[in-house]
Amino acid sequence: MVKIEANKTKLLETLKKFKPALPNVRRQPIYITCELTVIDSNITFTIPGVQISMSCKTLGTCKCTFTFSHFYQIINDFKGKIVDITIKNENMQIGGVSIDVKTTFFKDDNILRTINLPIDYQDIDLLRLERDGYTWQEITFNNLAGKVVTAESRLKRNIAGAYKCLKGYRVSREEIIKMAEAKIFPNKN
Repeated sequence: MVKIEANKTKLLETLKKFKPALPNVRRQPIYITCELTVIDSNITFTIPGVQISMSCKTLGTCKCTFTFSHFYQIINDFKGKIVDITIKNENMQIGGVSIDVKTTFFKDDNILRTINLPIDYQDIDLLRLERDGYTWQEITFNNLAGKVVTAESRLKRNIAGAYKCLKGYRVSREEIIKMAEAKIFPNKN
């Protein structure tokens, strides 16, 4: 179990710094995964392309992921000056509100690395994650597994489409695959 005690105003100011990195969508909640790392009187929030830290009282160390907009709304609606957050296995309590989270504690630190993606990440960035040394467990923990699978499917579909257009010019499917791999994984042996 991990406990966080933070000043609500300071916490909201920290969360508002993410606004320029979030899509400008009205009337719809934004389902961006946020990663929270708790270490020695410091908490770090990470969304694709942005990482922001703040100091506060903490007890214990962990990493968890959750939906940013839901967390922000709970903090924004919280009545009081000090926000008490308790993180247990797969659950985060904020005041009297409970939300589901994916959690890992530092006793098992094999999935604690933050995945660094640009704000406007594309399929190529997702396809490079495993090559960049991230494990499938880390990718899944950070809610990117479905996006990676979709990127792989889209690549296969695009290769098939390119082959269909170029086969009359005697360009083989293998040549298209080699060209795509050379662009996606330029340093691959």
